[in-house]
Amino acid sequence: MFDPASSPKWIQKKDFPGGVRDAGITFTLNNVGYAGAGFDGSAVHDDIWKYNDAKDMWTKVANPLPTPLIFSASFVTNGKAFVLSGGTPPSGVNETPNMWEFDAASESWTLSAPFPGASRQAAFAFGNDAYGYLGGGMAGYSVTYNDMWQFDPVNKKWQQVQNAPLIGSAWASVFASGNTAY
Repeated sequence: MFDPASSPKWIQKKDFPGGVRDAGITFTLNNVGYAGAGFDGSAVHDDIWKYNDAKDMWTKVANPLPTPLIFSASFVTNGKAFVLSGGTPPSGVNETPNMWEFDAASESWTLSAPFPGASRQAAFAFGNDAYGYLGGGMAGYSVTYNDMWQFDPVNKKWQQVQNAPLIGSAWASVFASGNTAY
């Protein structure tokens, strides 16, 4: 844990119980942290875990992702979390356009509006109060994208917006502060 307000240093908390892995996803919904999916060196995972900061406790979410994913993206908007794109087994380069909506109350996943752009992995995503966004990424570890898309969670519709001013924008990172992304 890093809390710059009270003590600008790292404090050891309970380790993630899902084991060591990369290419996973994370998101925060209703002040609860979620982490999961990814690759452990031999398998692509579909599990999701939630972290309770007050109790310093991890709990496995009852319903896993509908498919194992690596290098997928996630965003939170309008009180829901969305996990989309990424690679699927067996090789991880089987990119999917699917997007799943997570409901924290029921810990359930619903297939939502598929991503209309080229299927990809290693894209960047973020949400604000009204919309979710996905951009960049790559397909087949060879084709990169700089397109940018906006998702309207109320009407379940995607639209392309101005491209990201990036070259080779796979593996990019993004953060949002308020309604602005950087």
